[in-house]
Amino acid sequence: EQYICYALIGIIGVGSIAFHTTLLRGPQVLDELPMLWVIVSFWYALAQSHAHRTGKRFPLAARAALLGYASASSVVYFLYGFEPFLVSYAGSIVVLVVMCVRTALFGALRSTDQARRLLLGAGFVYVGGFALLWVPKHFLSRALKVFEGLGFFFVETMTWVKRRVSNEIACEP
Repeated sequence: EQYICYALIGIIGVGSIAFHTTLLRGPQVLDELPMLWVIVSFWYALAQSHAHRTGKRFPLAARAALLGYASASSVVYFLYGFEPFLVSYAGSIVVLVVMCVRTALFGALRSTDQARRLLLGAGFVYVGGFALLWVPKHFLSRALKVFEGLGFFFVETMTWVKRRVSNEIACEP
C-alpha cells in the first residue's frame, strides 16, 4: 500500500514537470489524475490506520467505495474536462483535511502540539489557496460576466424607457 502511494507521488512529480514545461494535455493528465489518487490513498491510509488502532477491520465496502470514487472522478475528468474534476479534487482535499484534523485532535494516538499546528497550517494553506486563487478566477469572473450582462440589459432598458418618454413628451400638443 505504501509503495502505491509513493509511486503515485513520483508520478505526480514527473507529470508536474512534464506538464508545466510543455503545457500539453497528455502531461496534464499525468499531473492531475495522480493527485486525486494520492488523496484517495491517503484517505485509505487514515482509515486503515484507524481500523488497525481500534482492532477493527476496514470494511471491504468502504474500500470499494474509495476505488469507485477515484475511478468515477477519473472518468469525469476525461468526459467533462478539468473544472468538474477540480471540484471533485477540491472536495477530496477538504475531506482529507477534516479526516487528518479529526485524527490529530481526537485519535487514539494524538499528535504533538507542533504536529497539530503544522497540520492545521497545511490544511488552511491548501484549502485557502484553492478558495482564494481558483474560486475567484473561475466563479467570480463568470458572475461578473452575468452582472455585466445584467448591466447591459439595464442600460438598454433605461435607454428604451428614456426614448419612449421623450417620444411621448414630443408628441404632446
